Amino acid sequence: MKKKHIVIILIIILLLVVFLCVLCNQKDPEDLPAPSQNEEPTATATFTFTPTSTATKTPTPTNTPTLTPTYTPSSTPTLTWGEHDDDGDGVLNYADSCPQKYAETSNGCPQNNGGGNDNLGEGPPDIGS
Repeated sequence: MKKKHIVIILIIILLLVVFLCVLCNQKDPEDLPAPSQNEEPTATATFTFTPTSTATKTPTPTNTPTLTPTYTPSSTPTLTWGEHDDDGDGVLNYADSCPQKYAETSNGCPQNNGGGNDNLGEGPPDIGS
């Protein structure tokens, strides 16, 4: 049995003994003196705490190794529309099934932004104007 179970069993036995002692010493209500009208009922409670376990602190290491980066990756360049991407989909000309001009959406191709650019090789329309 664990220590916890033994302590609980001892507490239960102690409570039973106290209950039996009180029960045996109880007098008939007729034998008790009548309470006075001026008396205030009093009650006292005592509580004694006894710890059952102790905790110990595990020391933490004072030396924690730190890693210093030896390589810092540079930023990856972002592909933009260029002279070999006439439809502006981010894929070089003739590398996909999109028409090679900035056209309406079909098969996942980019949508025309209203530039009306029907000529090959001119790149995407100028959206800023």
